[in-house]
Amino acid sequence: MTRQILKISNELELGLSGTNAKEVLGRVRSLDLCREVNPRDCVELRVSMASNLNELNRRLRDDTLLLSDEVNKMGGKLYGGGLILTDTSSIDPVWHRTTALSERCGRGFLNVMSQQVTIGINNEYLGLELYNFFRKINPVILAMSASSPYEYKNSSQINDTGHQSSRIAGYMNFLSCFPKDMIEAPYLISKGGYWAVVEALSSEIKEMVVNGKLDAKLEELTRVRNDHGREYSHWPFENLDPHQIFWFVRPRPDFENETSRFVIELRIPDAPIRIDNAQMINQFVVGLAYYIARNGSHSMNIPFEGSYKELLEVNMCGMNAEINGLKMHNMIGYLSECAASGIREEGQKEEESSFIRRVSDLLNGGNDSVRIRSFMNSGQAEGSAPDRLITYLAGELRS
Repeated sequence: MTRQILKISNELELGLSGTNAKEVLGRVRSLDLCREVNPRDCVELRVSMASNLNELNRRLRDDTLLLSDEVNKMGGKLYGGGLILTDTSSIDPVWHRTTALSERCGRGFLNVMSQQVTIGINNEYLGLELYNFFRKINPVILAMSASSPYEYKNSSQINDTGHQSSRIAGYMNFLSCFPKDMIEAPYLISKGGYWAVVEALSSEIKEMVVNGKLDAKLEELTRVRNDHGREYSHWPFENLDPHQIFWFVRPRPDFENETSRFVIELRIPDAPIRIDNAQMINQFVVGLAYYIARNGSHSMNIPFEGSYKELLEVNMCGMNAEINGLKMHNMIGYLSECAASGIREEGQKEEESSFIRRVSDLLNGGNDSVRIRSFMNSGQAEGSAPDRLITYLAGELRS
């Protein structure tokens, strides 16, 4: 059977200042937008089912700029980066099943923003190969995309966390109540193995709820809800759904269809501060998928596990992080050559050229976290630190 990458999709979580998500969702009907766990300060922009990288990245730029224009007309600002830069203490999270299972988890998700890339694959074996490959290189993608060095402190101050991705450090904190398997993606050799992990994890979490070992929001877990006439509740449940597991790369069997026999979703990147950087992550991820579909991954020596321990090393040191004797900076260069080759073999010359340029800028100038710190240390603008940073990020998103 041929090994093909089929439809590709992208989701960007973006912050709002000076307006709110309800107003944006009500007024901007021409884009594919949905609300996030934070129902006030964040929206998710989706670009779905593109046939190739050129289409995906073109639509991503057009839609992001249009959304920014519409938010500006409302007197607000749209911005990227891995963290929401305002006070969220008074907001109730949207009580999905996972956020209702742990109130601490729900409150943690009020503050984080990410980029997600979804890839449809025509071959289950290729899908499993890509899943196992990407779970190992999660640290590399995080080093490329880290964009959350600052967190909100109060109306006039932000706090330099010392991290390059405070979002990833935050996950370790607010997801710590769950079993380790809720966060750490396992090596998989079959779909059956995936479902076995899901069933075991779901059983463990249900037992924790029954025994009072999770800070569950029980009234929200058991509340009867209505979805277009269908009544349901988050509890009881048989198994967690694929999107309710927090792996940074995860299978999405709920997205499979007659042609896409396996679908994976990558969730490791911080939300970028520039459209260019979102497009670069798409090119890196999809280019590697193209390359592996043609050449396999057996010849690519990746001495990483993709563990949370490795992610925390990158979270602190970014592209200077060293894992098993290899620097992220060098791994980005090596894997980018493979990704560029994959894009070239697909005949997408324009995407290859822009990708090579963007990676060169990254390797020479640093990731978004470095750029943000450089701006904040330069004293280029007046006003409170949160406003100054949001204004900078809103401008960068349009650059």
